[in-house]
Amino acid sequence: LTPLPDGADVLVHMDCKNLIMWLEAGALTTKSKKIEPRISKTFATAIAQKARMKSVKIVYTADKNSPNMQEAHRLSSMASSPHKTAQNADQNSRHSPRP
Repeated sequence: LTPLPDGADVLVHMDCKNLIMWLEAGALTTKSKKIEPRISKTFATAIAQKARMKSVKIVYTADKNSPNMQEAHRLSSMASSPHKTAQNADQNSRHSPRP
């Protein structure tokens, strides 16, 4: 959201249900997993950017064939499984990474 002007109407497609819940709640709410500092920092940035927008609608998207979803899969893997590294996140995916 950083490059968008203040007051924009935004539609976000995301495939991480936990992150959608956290963004809608405005807080990282998990008791079963420790949240890594880089996830907390990125989340705080997202909340600050969300606050600048007129509206932010988040739609759950599970289309693994969408060309824009590879990055969403990598980031959601990091958010839902903080013990994975960015380097091995794609290796843990059920689908091979796209070029």
